[in-house]
Amino acid sequence: MRINIKFLYLLPILIVFFTDKMFLETVLGAETPLALPYTRIVWVISLLGGLYFINYMSPFMKVWCILNFLTFFILILESLYEYGNPFQYPRVFSKVMLIFAIFFIYGFHKKFKNKIDLGHVVFAIGIFFFLNVILINRDAFSVSSFANHERGLLAESVYFLLIPCLYFFNGYFIKRKVKDLYLFCLFFALIIFLQHRTVWVCTAVALILNLLLLKKTTAKLNVESMIPVVIFLVLVSVFAGFFVFTNDVIMGKLSESIDDLMNPTSQGTGNFRWVQFTTYWPFIMDNFVFGMRLEGFELPVQFFDRDILVFEDGTGHHFHSLYVDRLFYFGIFGLLLVMLPPIYYITKLISKLKRMTIEQIVLVCYVATGITYGLSYQLQPNVYALIGLAIYYLETLNTEQEQDKIDEDKARLKNDSRFIMEEVNEPEPVLQYHQSNN
Repeated sequence: MRINIKFLYLLPILIVFFTDKMFLETVLGAETPLALPYTRIVWVISLLGGLYFINYMSPFMKVWCILNFLTFFILILESLYEYGNPFQYPRVFSKVMLIFAIFFIYGFHKKFKNKIDLGHVVFAIGIFFFLNVILINRDAFSVSSFANHERGLLAESVYFLLIPCLYFFNGYFIKRKVKDLYLFCLFFALIIFLQHRTVWVCTAVALILNLLLLKKTTAKLNVESMIPVVIFLVLVSVFAGFFVFTNDVIMGKLSESIDDLMNPTSQGTGNFRWVQFTTYWPFIMDNFVFGMRLEGFELPVQFFDRDILVFEDGTGHHFHSLYVDRLFYFGIFGLLLVMLPPIYYITKLISKLKRMTIEQIVLVCYVATGITYGLSYQLQPNVYALIGLAIYYLETLNTEQEQDKIDEDKARLKNDSRFIMEEVNEPEPVLQYHQSNN
């Protein structure tokens, strides 16, 4: 009997996923002390893996990988020159190393092509999510947790749920399976209930972009396909509305969350991020091109709350926003090195595609929301890993479509040549001359 070992090809992306609290604590228990050591190991694996698979990369990805490695290498030289230690402040180095999750996952799948599909990733996310809420965060879905904002799961973990949400959304419209509609509504409801407002916004952005990209698939957005969606949403809305409007606690909490979302700089956690940004803006402007790098880590914490330091000195500055973090430590150069290449390359690949599959649409919509998510949070290694996977799927489909076009052109040329040869080889009609009798 042959044993299917295909699941082994899922291990690289799972290795990166386990840097997320939802995955790691499901296996090792809540508040495991191994979280940071494990994450550091993954940084190293990603860096070495990205360099190991560099020969399998496309020219664009190879150049991008080399530029990131040069940034890392220059940081080592700076650390040696300034401190006599190649890794003086590991936290600063980690901000470069975690990006190599892109190249590690992308390069691995370029070498081992078509071993897994996105359905395996969706299954893994779903399994670990439900195991986590059963084993670790049992109270995550209680009314008291909702009212007290005790969400249990971090925003980065709930952000994961957008992958299965989009996958089943597209599954319904492309495959026309009602089961996928139910599963989409389930994951959509989970995202709403777990109250991470940034993830709410990302979900809205992803669904709008998803609808726009469906025109590149076989899906047909017509009345017939929309009727089940409308009916299901109406039923869910009626049930949820009855539950919400009859419970003053839930009603008040939802109202507060929406109000915070509408006033991001004056109240709620948005105000916290805004004050942090304005506090550090002078330092960003003074080092706008290349940032403060290692010197930035030594800067005393500038963020106070009622004359009390928000973070302990000597531990870094713990920026919530990706943009503020990159600008502070690596300047506009560091920010553009992370953001510009994937935006440009993914857009370029999409523009060449005549048709897209579920894999491409889901991953493109997900990684596109990273632009919005980065306003409020840092992008974690799992997001970078999915950027790498998205680029792999886009490149693969692009190559397949280019090859199909070449094959069609060859077939057309062959048919044209055969037609011409038949015309050339066709015997000329024999002219018969009849002499007239005199």
